[in-house]
Amino acid sequence: MTIVEESPFDLREQEFAHAHSSAVNQGYRCLLHPVERALYLLHLAGQPLEEGQIDLDPEFLAAIMEVNEELAEADDKETVQAIGQRNTEILDNLLSEADAAFSNNDINKARTVVAKIKYYNNIYEKVKSFEREHGIVD
Repeated sequence: MTIVEESPFDLREQEFAHAHSSAVNQGYRCLLHPVERALYLLHLAGQPLEEGQIDLDPEFLAAIMEVNEELAEADDKETVQAIGQRNTEILDNLLSEADAAFSNNDINKARTVVAKIKYYNNIYEKVKSFEREHGIVD
């Protein structure tokens, strides 16, 4: 029986591989999630989106509050799914709008759209949470 000792070089390779594997996995998760991807693109453009940095119009914020209230009062599958469907349509449109803004290198517009996306993504997460809690499956 032969005992093989690991050289310091092998350990460094393993540490290097582990560190890079973790970075690759984190990057992959970021690319899969549209909101995180958009936030990362803003970061790369030198215009990261921080809480409270963008003033959104009061009508938009009132609409978000209304949807949140509607969701908070919802107690049946159909209502929640209807809210979720409307929200998904709005989110898809905003993601397309953000895509266009990034493609046109209009970072200011992209920042505003991504800020709105964050609000609608929050609603999306609440709908999914409701569905999980109540055993609702599409």
